[in-house]
Amino acid sequence: MQKTFSPQQVDDIREAVLRYHLKHFQTKFPKPFYFLSIHRTDPKLSFMARFRNELTVKRVSEVKPKTFEVTDKATGKRGVILSADQVRWIAANQAKVETGWHTSGRGSTFGTCLVEKQKSGWVVVYYAVRGVS
Repeated sequence: MQKTFSPQQVDDIREAVLRYHLKHFQTKFPKPFYFLSIHRTDPKLSFMARFRNELTVKRVSEVKPKTFEVTDKATGKRGVILSADQVRWIAANQAKVETGWHTSGRGSTFGTCLVEKQKSGWVVVYYAVRGVS
């Protein structure tokens, strides 16, 4: 019985979570830029290639350091950091992902996404928020 996911599956699961947050922000709270983070570091370039058609998506290292608001180093425009961290195996077709977003010193959430494998791929079933600032 499988109790872990392959690296490819982990990337597929994290992509589903990040796209879930991305869609939420693009439709309800649009920002000029979205910065992706995995365990507070840049995703690999191979992972970023999954978002190559999203012109406003960048790596978290492109955030201007030590500022209250999340801003792009190159343009100074505001954005949001979207994170997908630990992936935990629940079943062969289910996972929980520690995730969240951050816009400023007073604008962030963190929680857990339940993700399920469906015919179309991995899909976020719900996002349980555990903290807000």
